[in-house]
Amino acid sequence: MRRSRRAFSLVEMVVATFIVLEVIVVVSRMLSTSCWPGPAVLVAASARAAAPVTRP
Repeated sequence: MRRSRRAFSLVEMVVATFIVLEVIVVVSRMLSTSCWPGPAVLVAASARAAAPVTRP
């Protein structure tokens, strides 16, 4: 069980890093094309996503 849990955690880390890299690539493409409103939208979205966690 320990080996399977460790392998699962390693797979989760790989998937998480891949998702983060993909998001970075998408954001960089958006910045290069400048077809989005601006960083204020991302800040507002992150604030809305973090609001329920910090203030339930």
